[in-house]
Amino acid sequence: MKAPVELVISIILLCLGAFVMASYNGAALEESGARETHETFIEKIENSGFDQGVIKECQKEAENKGYELSVKNDGFYEDKPKYKVVLIYHLRVRLLGIASRQEIEGYAL
Repeated sequence: MKAPVELVISIILLCLGAFVMASYNGAALEESGARETHETFIEKIENSGFDQGVIKECQKEAENKGYELSVKNDGFYEDKPKYKVVLIYHLRVRLLGIASRQEIEGYAL
């Protein structure tokens, strides 16, 4: 009788482990999507020549995707603009009840 009980416990633990790994995989995909979006926004801002209309459009697009986008002029010289681009997103691992606020920082040069 000992072997069937051990088998059932092993299967339950294996399934639980698989669910936890799937949750972490989902969180990793969320993070990857946020990083990709951040890079896209930086590229758009740089290609527009730091146009304020494009920056506002990127902020609206980020809001529609569930992110917060902050773009601030961080340069000292007018002839060499440097904008700090911060994307804020929320990372969740639903199965374990983990939720955190994450930031990705970068510069548009």
